[in-house]
Amino acid sequence: MCPNPILLSVSEGCPKAVLTLQPAWSQIFSGETVTLSCEVEGDSAGWRFKQYRDGREEAGCSDLYRRRNGDSCTISKARHSHSGVYWCESASGQERSNAVNLTVSYGRVILQTPPQPVFEGDSLTLRCLIRDGYKAARVIFYKYNRELQSRADTELSVDRVSKSDEGFYKCKAWWWWNSSPYSSDSAEVRVSVRGRFILTERVLTPFSVCNVSQIHSHWSLFQLC
Repeated sequence: MCPNPILLSVSEGCPKAVLTLQPAWSQIFSGETVTLSCEVEGDSAGWRFKQYRDGREEAGCSDLYRRRNGDSCTISKARHSHSGVYWCESASGQERSNAVNLTVSYGRVILQTPPQPVFEGDSLTLRCLIRDGYKAARVIFYKYNRELQSRADTELSVDRVSKSDEGFYKCKAWWWWNSSPYSSDSAEVRVSVRGRFILTERVLTPFSVCNVSQIHSHWSLFQLC
């Protein structure tokens, strides 16, 4: 029997590798260039890029338009086939980085977001872009098809993200070409907001661990006696 069980400690293990995008947007136009970098803690030998697309897993840096340089993979002239979920993993496949979803669009307008999820308290910027660098005369941002704001600025910023900011967003842009007005909607993009865990600890002397429960692949629940 454990007298006075006191401590509840929840922590999330840090990945040994972190995958980042440069530019740091998850949505790009076809024909653009993006670089995926795998930052590995310790020796990166044997780590490889992987992609999940159309229901199957495949090598993520292995075609005519993808070139590997050390711990980075640069995709030039991106195509729809480059869309998918990317990560990097160890040679054994037992260790993986975070996953990043990259979308390559053939549309006229895209709504760009940072890689998901974003964390509560962080800042968030959504950017509405027109293909070929056309300047928007007007932009409307929507959440669940309800208008949020109409403005000439192509960015929508949230200083401190909360769970209430989670949802599906899109934008509509107007621009001029050869003295004629054009407009187009972006595809909807989901913004996912994750809460932050706070590590709390109370130390008793002497103490021992009565029970350890695995509640997530990286999280453990400890009960102290």
